[in-house]
Amino acid sequence: NFYLLFSGAFMKKIVLVFCLVLFFSISFQVNAQWYEQNSGDDPYYSIFFINELVGFSVGHESLTPNQIGVILKTINGGDTWVQQSTEIDLNMLEEIVFYDNSNGIMVGWHGSVYWTTDSGITWIDRSLQIDTNLYSVARLSENLALACGSMGTIVKTTDAGENWTFQQTDVNEPLFDIQFYNSDIGFCAGGAGVFLKTTDGGENWVRQLTNSTFGIFGLSILDLDTVIGVGEQGMIFRTTNGGTDWNSVRYGNYYDLYDVSFGNKLTGYSVGKSAFKIKTTDCGITWQTLASDSSLSSPVLLSVHFIDSINGWASGWRTILHTTNGGVTFIEDEENHFSKPKKYLLEQNYPNPFNPSTSIQYAISSRQFVTLKVYDVLGKEVAILVNQDKPAGNYQIDLNAISLPSGVYLYRIQ
Repeated sequence: NFYLLFSGAFMKKIVLVFCLVLFFSISFQVNAQWYEQNSGDDPYYSIFFINELVGFSVGHESLTPNQIGVILKTINGGDTWVQQSTEIDLNMLEEIVFYDNSNGIMVGWHGSVYWTTDSGITWIDRSLQIDTNLYSVARLSENLALACGSMGTIVKTTDAGENWTFQQTDVNEPLFDIQFYNSDIGFCAGGAGVFLKTTDGGENWVRQLTNSTFGIFGLSILDLDTVIGVGEQGMIFRTTNGGTDWNSVRYGNYYDLYDVSFGNKLTGYSVGKSAFKIKTTDCGITWQTLASDSSLSSPVLLSVHFIDSINGWASGWRTILHTTNGGVTFIEDEENHFSKPKKYLLEQNYPNPFNPSTSIQYAISSRQFVTLKVYDVLGKEVAILVNQDKPAGNYQIDLNAISLPSGVYLYRIQ
């Protein structure tokens, strides 16, 4: 039997703990849940998915001395990637984003900007006549976009890239990521702990005080108040009041973190040096290290993009990775003497404690009859959440415990 038990009691709240019980003797093997979809010699600096099937990754050809830009596209969730040909010459590409299914934009070195209105079938050169490298871009509508780059550069267009205006930032550090919550409110982050905020669509930028000199490579805006940034030596920055105050911590073994993505407000992921991957399920308050797979070819991951809490992709040097269960590990039965799933997953509920609702995630690798029940500490069954035949996949089930007294509970999957 394999048990995971936690306990505690809180006034007016229910603490749900979980117990995973297997009714047979087995040995266990932990396996990583990131699958390599593409490998080669090229670095892929950015990855972005329009939906669960259509995605793009960009970088440059590593075997050419002049660093020609590379665009990869998939229409089947990343199972196959095809290099896109264009009628224009591409410089080294740093980031690609889409405003909707059709309207996308890429930026790169030497002021490179490329615009599409047909989901990447054709690209229009909208580059600036400058030698500044552009590292990140935000497209806010069909015609409106802002980009940032070296030497504190922020540029803005309101006419689909026909004309660009330089925005005043009063910083000289490189700016690595720019994100907008809406057409007015946005953040930009960069070297030496720089965080900038705009409340007027990028016309004016105000520097936020982070009390840090560590570079910030990636950021994610969760709502008007909550913003997460990641950067050098495992630094994680967090504000819950719109940037007025920032808290920062150094995570784990201090690997550089290059990007961060949230599938919803609670669940987010960050990737970085040495293929380092971490996950949060509480809006960035705490993080856990996801297991690494030594068979993966990439020594560094540069970009990550999740379309929900469990389905995401990461790209980096010579690789693109994909996960369908949030990147956690599964437990595999090494013996095969019984008719049972070989791979399964049961996660701790969140939030915990809660009042009155909480969610439980689980996964199965083949069609099975699944039973998921909740018990009190005396072993009395108090709720049946699942009791049916289920196909292979990832699942989330909600428990509304408004009719249950405050206390400690357990749940079991069979």
